[in-house]
Amino acid sequence: MTLKEIIPVGASIIAFIIAAVLATWVSKQKPGTQQMLDISSAVGEGATAFLRREFKIVIPIAIG
Repeated sequence: MTLKEIIPVGASIIAFIIAAVLATWVSKQKPGTQQMLDISSAVGEGATAFLRREFKIVIPIAIG
């Protein structure tokens, strides 16, 4: 293997390791206060509503 093949593979492996470490760290954090959880829930509901409406418009255009 040449250096042009080794560098991208090595960088990808390092990126996956860093992502796994960060994901583990984030999942161990406290979820926050009740107010923060309420806001998070409201944002999630709004995002879901937006995506549903967007898909109802975009999918027929993309198919047809």
